[in-house]
Amino acid sequence: MRFKDLIIVTKPGIIFGNVLATAAGWAVGGGRSVQQMLALVVGTSLVIAGACVVNNYLDRKLDVHMTRTAKRITATGILDGRVAALYAGILFAAGLAILLWGTNITVVIIGVLGALLYDTAYTLSKPRTHHATLVGTIPGATPPLAGYVAATGNFDAVAWLLFGAMAAWQMPHFYAIALRRQKEYAKAGVPLLPIVKGQARTLLEMRVYGALFAVLSVWSARFAGLPSWSILLIFALALYWLVALAAPFSKGYAGRAFGRSLLVLMGWNVVLFIAGLMAN
Repeated sequence: MRFKDLIIVTKPGIIFGNVLATAAGWAVGGGRSVQQMLALVVGTSLVIAGACVVNNYLDRKLDVHMTRTAKRITATGILDGRVAALYAGILFAAGLAILLWGTNITVVIIGVLGALLYDTAYTLSKPRTHHATLVGTIPGATPPLAGYVAATGNFDAVAWLLFGAMAAWQMPHFYAIALRRQKEYAKAGVPLLPIVKGQARTLLEMRVYGALFAVLSVWSARFAGLPSWSILLIFALALYWLVALAAPFSKGYAGRAFGRSLLVLMGWNVVLFIAGLMAN
């Protein structure tokens, strides 16, 4: 077992995107303590890493059918259940301890609930229903909420708008993956929307959720009192993605929609972070 394999099973890409969203929520909430931000970033990273190890282990029978996941140590059996549980437990406990030390108990509770929902409601429902994608948006939207609450201690309108925008972003993003990997998911027996309801329904939902993201991301910036330039940039980013989502379906559609979703996520959170620091 290589060290690299232990890192891969924590899903570094997911950690990076979620930590970025957490930092953005913290800045929008008026966070200024470097110590608090570091605790938030490190603690969140470890909690997400632990949850992803559990997710990979529970998904191991599905992952063997997927080209991009078949060689993960959970899918190959190199990382067995006891070692996976120990590894995840250490990551999870360390992350929660750091969050408790550097933020507040509410953030810890958000972290626990997010991880539990990800590894139970989402992971266990994925092989059973296409609604699992929607269920997964709940834990997936907790990072900006946790960041904001770490800074403010409050669940106000801005907190829930950030949560809603992050949830809306996830739907077109994951549907783009589903379209790109449709044959593999079908082989694995995962009933994703393109498989169950077809391409037309999937494209419709991608466009609706993309539009919802545009509205909620702009509203969250306005309610937070962020500078006008940041609101315009956020709107431009959302429009950039909507253009790709609204285009007629073609061979490269899913790839473009997926690629732009990542650019939009990074751009949105960087703008929020910088604007939040400037505004508060």
